[in-house]
Amino acid sequence: MAYSQLRDKPEDPIGRIMNIPCRRLNKKDKRLAQAFLCCDLARNYFAHHVYLDHELIRSDKSAFMLTSILITVLVLLR
Repeated sequence: MAYSQLRDKPEDPIGRIMNIPCRRLNKKDKRLAQAFLCCDLARNYFAHHVYLDHELIRSDKSAFMLTSILITVLVLLR
């Protein structure tokens, strides 16, 4: 869970999740793990922080975060 903790102001929390080296997982499982981590990060960020707001407007990182939230919700609704 260290990837989604926001006790300090990390430089690039979304980028860290996007670039996680998961050699043991296949592509689908790696993306699912990234989705859950990024969804947790989004929950923590939007509940307590604002320092990334300028980066979340029409960027690859915002698309990654929104996609991660959707993947997580759809998987958990099954």
